[in-house]
Amino acid sequence: MSERARDFVESWKEEQLQLGANGEEALAQSVVLAEACYEAAAEAGIPKEEIDQEYEDLACDIAATLEAQIGAKADGLTEADE
Repeated sequence: MSERARDFVESWKEEQLQLGANGEEALAQSVVLAEACYEAAAEAGIPKEEIDQEYEDLACDIAATLEAQIGAKADGLTEADE
């Protein structure tokens, strides 16, 4: 288990996975986002293999994070409408 890989990915997601008006479009791009994360990790000296030990499927994990953001955003809109 690589704590530094997990810490890097979680930090990267917090910085990079901010939903804008096109949240659903970003969700469809989770594979592209995963590749961007791998590239940023490599630049930070963390190899893809180390991340893959922590995340079975990084693209799916990113998609789940985006889905949670979409859900939270929708809940916020619903509460604001009431």
